[in-house]
Amino acid sequence: MATYGAIADAVDADAEGGHQTFVGEGRDDPHRDDPSQKRSTFGFRLSGGMIALTAVALFSSGVFGVSKSGSVMPSSLSFATTNGHNFHSHAETFEEEEGLEDAEEDATDSADSCGKGCSTDKNDDAEEVVNPFTASPYVNDDAPERADSLVAGDDQTQYSVINVTNSYTNNRTSSKQVGADYPWAATYLAVVEPYRDTTFSLGDLGAYSSPYPTITWRIEGVNMSGVSVVQAFEDVNRVYKVELFVHDHDTNELSTYESHYVFCKYVRREIRDLHQGDREAFLSAMATLYATDTDTGRAQYGAQYKSALDFVRIHNSLSGRLDCDHLHGGLGFLPQHAAMTYSLELALQSIDPSIAMPFWDYTIEQSRMSGNGDNAIQSWYDNSEIFQDEWFGPMGKDEDHFVVTGSGRFSNLPVPKDTWKEVDPDTGLATVTNPWGLMRSPWNTNKSPYLSRSSSSYGFMLDTDLVPGCSSHYDILKEEVWSGFGFSIQEAPHGSLHILVGGTWGADYASYMDQLNYQAIRAKPMATITLARIWRKGWMECPEYCSMDTKPEDCKCACTDLSQWEDEHKVKKMLSDMYPGLASAPDFLEDDNGTDISTEMLELFCNTDSAMNPHVGDFMQSSSPLDPLFWPTHPTLDRLWQWRKINGFANDEWSNNTCSGHNYNDTTVWHDLFNEVEDAAGSLYSIADLMDMFNPTLPEVPYIYDTFEWPHCAEQGYPLDLLPDEVVVTGDDAGWGKGTQGLDDDNQDEETALASALAPEVLDEADPSPKYVGGEDSRTDPDGNSDTTPEKTRG
Repeated sequence: MATYGAIADAVDADAEGGHQTFVGEGRDDPHRDDPSQKRSTFGFRLSGGMIALTAVALFSSGVFGVSKSGSVMPSSLSFATTNGHNFHSHAETFEEEEGLEDAEEDATDSADSCGKGCSTDKNDDAEEVVNPFTASPYVNDDAPERADSLVAGDDQTQYSVINVTNSYTNNRTSSKQVGADYPWAATYLAVVEPYRDTTFSLGDLGAYSSPYPTITWRIEGVNMSGVSVVQAFEDVNRVYKVELFVHDHDTNELSTYESHYVFCKYVRREIRDLHQGDREAFLSAMATLYATDTDTGRAQYGAQYKSALDFVRIHNSLSGRLDCDHLHGGLGFLPQHAAMTYSLELALQSIDPSIAMPFWDYTIEQSRMSGNGDNAIQSWYDNSEIFQDEWFGPMGKDEDHFVVTGSGRFSNLPVPKDTWKEVDPDTGLATVTNPWGLMRSPWNTNKSPYLSRSSSSYGFMLDTDLVPGCSSHYDILKEEVWSGFGFSIQEAPHGSLHILVGGTWGADYASYMDQLNYQAIRAKPMATITLARIWRKGWMECPEYCSMDTKPEDCKCACTDLSQWEDEHKVKKMLSDMYPGLASAPDFLEDDNGTDISTEMLELFCNTDSAMNPHVGDFMQSSSPLDPLFWPTHPTLDRLWQWRKINGFANDEWSNNTCSGHNYNDTTVWHDLFNEVEDAAGSLYSIADLMDMFNPTLPEVPYIYDTFEWPHCAEQGYPLDLLPDEVVVTGDDAGWGKGTQGLDDDNQDEETALASALAPEVLDEADPSPKYVGGEDSRTDPDGNSDTTPEKTRG
């Protein structure tokens, strides 16, 4: 049974010694042809005094750093060494200090040169060290890899198995070690997690005979004795040295010496896989972000704190503008949402540094729908832990005006109001509001001052085909062209989720179409539209201001040119322009008897009927971070992006876009190190910077995901890793991929709210076989944003 060793006296961290600096090798930017415009990747700032054993220095407190001025500048790696050993070893392990030093000299050879990536700066008192990012982390070039031992004598060779575990890896279902899929991880013994006890244990004592040898570990300059020892790490994105000394029980001679490195990183996990205490810590900190303003929070938690409502304001200011959507509908979607999520993750960590942002793999909910028949879509809500009171709260109900109620921490969550004249300090743009002065989309006339959700949309119960399942994620991983991947991931694998959680009420299209003698199955694609597209195109106007005594039916958006379109016989043209995917479906503008109803359809979309005034749930519009579910949702896409990037894109070209925020060199609102308080110079990352920062093939990536495995998808016949392969799909998810038709067409116009991309089935009277609405016209995000047809170019 493993025993925990006592901690010996710590090495004097202030011991004097030399200091050397390394400059990481720059990686050429594939998007720049000008040799003078080469970019360097992000690096670490690692500095501080520490004890060195032989030629390799221990790393001191590391800070993930980026030095910016326009484009990313080369970052430096600083390592310090000391010669003044001040070590007092455990009495059972070493009899005297000199004995340890002799053993070290026997176990390792001195480095004759500093190695690849090492600085040529000389210091007579400093020992040579190696850069672990560009060279072997071992002391000498001949050191065996991994658990092979450096030994004191040829006749004493032993081989050890070092196990590195924590409370998550002890119960891990994956056969792979955490981080094993990241190409840089092979350099290290293991990835360890900050603020979490890590156990180092020797797993092959059977190789030794009784009486067992004395085993000593040295981690971060501290000696610990025993077969198994525990260490907690606190410096994130830092490399730590771990050494193992095995001494003969009788002679106290060193028989085995091993030197390894571990990399400390935050690990993101599916929210249901978190320990209850960790999940509660995350949800509690999230509630704090929604309840505490930035100034108050920074006074209590430090400069990295930022209120969730500040992120809502940023998202709404950029996504809810009339000119275009600067966050969605283009290739800036993934890097900008990764930046926003990471920035909020840092805010959470200012409250509790043990927190890593979890992700919500909503394909698990889809896999649970099997066998529920007509009640399948309701089971999506009922059977999910996500909508429990103690998690993110339930869906809203008609009797509660679709407000998220209950007893949970996010019940009756207030929406910021009276913000007409405010300016968003992060973007420098005027704050976007709805007509009631609430921080919502201009086209969303929802008057409720609280977080709202609806499980229906325009009177339709949402279809199971809308639920993102394993097939949608499998299909997106087939996309080996970056531009296709970056656009398509916004649609079927993700966008429909915003419809499922947000919903729309106040406009019962289902009943209206039923009165027009129109089959519900044909009308159901209307459940996926929003007003954003026709508002942004100028075909619909929304009031800028409605006083609190204005009747709700008098505060709604309308098509001011409707009469002119009818007089000029442009009804069908306008329908085709507004919603091309819908209008192009067979006989979509005719009722079940073949009678043309295009005028009635246009009047419906223009809210002419007094009963039509669409109110949109908060997850389904430009201020979607109002719903706390926003935050674990987007890392699911980030995880897919990392996995596709690790496996490589065949083509990484970018598309030019007339909307800023979607081009490779566009400047974003995100500050250097995501800290506007300490970024006095106001340095802002570009999209290119973010692409570097979140590149999972580089060791500087600020976080990792625990696995790239989907066991619930494997049960349906998909590969465990969802990488394209021979697939025999079983269960309700089979054939769902029809919703991704047409996503590779770069010339398609963008349509609102996935009406064509998700392609619910409709029936043609003349041909009862299923047809799919649209699919050739859509490039839209969940907030109903769309704009330009992209033009292929290099960034």
